[in-house]
Amino acid sequence: MKKLAYLSILVLLGASAYFLLKAKKTKTIDTIENIDSVFRATYIDQKDYFKAEDLYFKYKHKMSPIWRELYEAERLSLRNQHAESNKLLEDWLKVYSFKQTYAKTNSYIISLIFENLIHIGDEKLFNVWYKTSWEKFSALRPWLQQTKTRFEQNALMRVDRSAEPYPIPLDTLGVALLKTKIKVNNTTTDVILDTGCVRSIMTKATAEKLGVTYKKSMVDVNRTKMKGGNGIIDSIEIGGVKVYNIPVTIIDGLNYDSLPDSIKQNPKRMKEVSSVASELNKPVIGYPVLELIGKLEFDFELNTLSFPQYKTTKFFKKLLASKSMNLMKRNNALFIQMQIEEKPTTLLFDTGFSDFIGFCPSFYEVNKNALPLDSTKIESQIHFAMHNVKRRKTMVIKTPLITFEGRKLKPKSEDYRILIIDESLHNDFKCNGTMGYSALKSFGKRVLLDLENVELKVLEE
Repeated sequence: MKKLAYLSILVLLGASAYFLLKAKKTKTIDTIENIDSVFRATYIDQKDYFKAEDLYFKYKHKMSPIWRELYEAERLSLRNQHAESNKLLEDWLKVYSFKQTYAKTNSYIISLIFENLIHIGDEKLFNVWYKTSWEKFSALRPWLQQTKTRFEQNALMRVDRSAEPYPIPLDTLGVALLKTKIKVNNTTTDVILDTGCVRSIMTKATAEKLGVTYKKSMVDVNRTKMKGGNGIIDSIEIGGVKVYNIPVTIIDGLNYDSLPDSIKQNPKRMKEVSSVASELNKPVIGYPVLELIGKLEFDFELNTLSFPQYKTTKFFKKLLASKSMNLMKRNNALFIQMQIEEKPTTLLFDTGFSDFIGFCPSFYEVNKNALPLDSTKIESQIHFAMHNVKRRKTMVIKTPLITFEGRKLKPKSEDYRILIIDESLHNDFKCNGTMGYSALKSFGKRVLLDLENVELKVLEE
């Protein structure tokens, strides 16, 4: 009996200690200082946008106002409500100051303000902020100069939706990219609509054919210096929507410098490369233009793309603001969060990427037990990225379980190619990989990519 009594006492003491420790731990996690610290590290340092979004919804009533209000301004900006976001930031700065946040946050706030100003297009307000920032933050001056150029280019662009929109056919042949025909400077042209491209690009030969004038210079394309220049496309017309004065990067031609000599000196291999390259050697219409157009509705049964023009009501904007985002946009790059084997995974949303998904090696290393390889053989693959041609090594992953908002993706077998690829842009954007156009086609029969409100909706499964 004594042993049983001692045992009961020990169990009770153990249970009490467990719950006390758990309560203490929970209390520690839920302190304002800790929440702010975790949130700041997640969002500002790690740039893990979707995790920050989850933290915001979980702890927003316990966060200090300095961080909650700052992030709410960011959320408005991410929803393309730039004027509202800037008003909130101005109110925020009246109460707080740059000195009250830790150093890295200063550049973050400046970046957010200028992102809003670029979209608002208020030149007077932009110049006031530019002068103030130039004097106060000398380390940001090179970035400020680039931002000013971007503001000037963005201010030129305008969209005309006065005509009745109509669906246009998608090009389903060859490489799985978002391809179609549009009018560029009144000439019907095959193009690639690329959500993963931060600018529009075309070759010198295409520019001359389409009457695009440009100023010659060296240009940086995907971290590669190339001969070319910068110009302006007078207009494009796509499905009844017209866009004017589009900044475009011109390159002399496809860059084969990264290919090994074993391929460049082999006429047969170069012929194979050129045959694929000729299909990809088309003008690329980048994300800024697509965002200006607003809404892209895909019908993958009819293979058409249309551009609905209904306006977003204030009620719908409030509804969007009250729920977690399934897309995010930062610096003309679009991201999506999916569940890979039930693990939240952030991917660059890239309709100019032909494979289903490409994971970065670091993500694969952490999750390789859940993502077995289809073969240990390393493939050598010719890769085209923003008009750079190079050979890359890839490994193919066996079919994992992939879901989006609880919905299992149902790809066609010929589209379901998941790779491990080493791309510098994954490090630049702090994401786990890239989701390509093949993956978008597996979301449903009809899908709305709403770049006006930064949301993806499945209209028909």
